[in-house]
Amino acid sequence: MKRTVTALLLTIALLSPALAEGEEVVIAPPPSPGPVITVEAHYADWDTIPEWAKQGVTFALESGLMGGVPGGRFDSYGTVTNAQLATVLAATSLSLDPAEYPGFTDVAETAWFAPFIRAVCERGLMGGADGLFSPDAKVTHEQLAAVLARALGLTLTGGPIPADLADADAQYSDAISAVFAEGIMSGDGTLFRPKAEVTRAELAVIMAGIYL
Repeated sequence: MKRTVTALLLTIALLSPALAEGEEVVIAPPPSPGPVITVEAHYADWDTIPEWAKQGVTFALESGLMGGVPGGRFDSYGTVTNAQLATVLAATSLSLDPAEYPGFTDVAETAWFAPFIRAVCERGLMGGADGLFSPDAKVTHEQLAAVLARALGLTLTGGPIPADLADADAQYSDAISAVFAEGIMSGDGTLFRPKAEVTRAELAVIMAGIYL
């Protein structure tokens, strides 16, 4: 489904320029699915994928947003890096203002993730800091919350907050409260675990929740 939002900023470092006041962007649907895929047969580790994640994993595969890892597995509990997040975002139609690719000293042109990082940077979705993209850095719950809250234009509504909000860095508190209240990132319903690294299963479910 489409979401019209008034702010779109997807960058782990949160360094990209903000949208002008009143400017709107549209989150277009992900790529059209190809032939019907039997997900159970596609992933050798299907039985180990938690039940709460199977719909999201199925959506991620059929939409082309996320695939598996070597060995024919999905690797539900594998953690997500900046490079992997860039790959997922590059597979969507998300876009901000076009930007010039700055180039990063830690992203070789021959690296598998280089074209995806270039794509999301040129579309204004991600950025780096001090000439570095840090492709192997792991994305934490609080960092992803900040990315999504700003991307979807979420604001505090006075809804429920996670019991461990005090464990987050202060700069992320509002974003965590917003995504938690909206159910975009709900943790286990009580705890958010701000410093925990985002898993592949979690990212698949989050992306499915945005589009479905």
